[in-house]
Formats: sequence, C-alpha cells, structure tokens
Amino acid sequence: MSWVRRYEDEYFQLHYSWRNCRGEQCCGDAVLVHREESSIFLALIDSLGHGPKAAEMSDKLKAYLKKYHYLPLDELLQKAHRHFEASRGAALAVCRLHEDGRLEYIGLGNVVVRILEHQQEQLLVSKDGVLGQRARQFQITEHQLLPGYALMMYSDGIKGRPLYRKSWPLRGTPELLSDIIENYGRSYDDLSIVYLNLLK
Repeated sequence: MSWVRRYEDEYFQLHYSWRNCRGEQCCGDAVLVHREESSIFLALIDSLGHGPKAAEMSDKLKAYLKKYHYLPLDELLQKAHRHFEASRGAALAVCRLHEDGRLEYIGLGNVVVRILEHQQEQLLVSKDGVLGQRARQFQITEHQLLPGYALMMYSDGIKGRPLYRKSWPLRGTPELLSDIIENYGRSYDDLSIVYLNLLK
C-alpha cells in the first residue's frame, strides 16, 4: 500500500499521495495542501523529468506557492512563471475551493482535474504550456461543487482515467488511492494524486 496522507475538517476530507519513478530515490511530483480562512488551497506539481533535479524544482515551486498562496490564482502563477523563468519547468494544477463549494482553478500542462458527482464527471481543461518556460495568459475558471461531490487531481504518472463511475463519487480512503496508484500508476514515471470530498 502506498503512503497516503490525510487532512480533514468540518468542510473538507482530503487524501493525497505521490510516488517516485522506479529506480529513483526522490520524486519530481509534489502536492501542496494549505488551509485558508474560508477555503483550501491545493497545488499538484509535476516537474519535467524525474530524479533529484526534478525533485528540487518541485520542492522550490511548492515552497514558493505556499509563500504566496493568498494571491489570486492568476496573479500567483504569473508571479511564479517569472520567478522560475528558464528553469526546467513544471506542469501543475492549482485550485482554491471555498467552503460554499465554489472552485477556482487553473491547470497548465499534462495534469488532470475532474469533478465527480453522481455517476457523472466533469473534466476541467488544462492549458498547454510549462510553468517557467512557456505559458499563455493564466485564466481562472470557476466551477461549483455541492456537498457529496469529489475533486480528483493527478499527474500523467497516472495512466488513462480511473473508472469507478457506478459508484461515483466515492468517499476517499487510503485504500482507494492505493488502489488507483497500483492499477493505474506508471512505474517509469513519478506520480501524484489528490482526492477531496466536499462534506457540507
């Protein structure tokens, strides 16, 4: 079973994990979870490549996003894009989910974000580009989650689309994430995954 981390409060239940590429001692993917006053900030980072240099890039970007998490998402990514200009770069997804279910989102590169409702799903668009190398204008998209909905984020280390539609939205558990990683994870790539349930 993969090591799955957990966060829960009155509004959000969250499980997340990452795993390094086979043969590597560190992971070029990273996840940031930061509780704000009336929202939760999430970032899923997939630095280009793998190994120590990719891990260093992800660690630096994670620390930078945590430092400036309070900014509007578009301003935050514009600032980060300039700061990491000419770096090895990263694909990423950033979300701010408010306690009332309002979701703000920006995705860049090969990351996947899905809203899961009753036996249905909504795939959120990630724009082409690489943070620190090439990116067009960052634009926030807004979506609405209702109590009982789930939000799933994952990097391209997860292949295809994990299918549990008959039971969507499942309540997140360590076993669910471990099952997804075991059955859909690419052994030759770093991976990261976030699974959030909106409770009320």
